[in-house]
Amino acid sequence: SDLDVFVIGESNQTHTGLDKPFHLLAHWNHLRKWHNKIRRVEIRNMPESQDAWVRENFQRRELAKSIIDALPEDWIIISDCDEIPRASTIKQISMNNEVNKWDLFNLRGRESSARSTRLRGTFL
Repeated sequence: SDLDVFVIGESNQTHTGLDKPFHLLAHWNHLRKWHNKIRRVEIRNMPESQDAWVRENFQRRELAKSIIDALPEDWIIISDCDEIPRASTIKQISMNNEVNKWDLFNLRGRESSARSTRLRGTFL
C-alpha cells in the first residue's frame, strides 16, 4: 500500500460549539489492527465563533500542524471522513504532471473524479 498514515483529528466540540466526547478514543481498542497507520489528534481549543466554517477551518489547520514528518514528495490529503477519494483517483491525479499539490478534487457522493477547475472539496 502507498498509504503511510491516516491523521485523524477530533475535537471535544462540534462545529456548532456543543460539547462532545472523543469518539475515536472511545473506539480505539476496536482499531488495534491499524494503530500503526493512525495518528490521533485531539483538538481541545476550538475558537469561540458562531460560524461553523471558522471552527472547521481551525480544526483542519490543527491537523496540518501535526504533520511534521512529511517529505517533499509526500501527498497530504485533507478530507472529511465521508469524502476520502478512491485510490484509483489518487493514482490518476499522480500521473497528471500538470496537477500540483494545492489543486482540489470535486467529490460527488462517494465517487471522486479529478477536475481541472478549482472546486470546493478535498484539498491535496
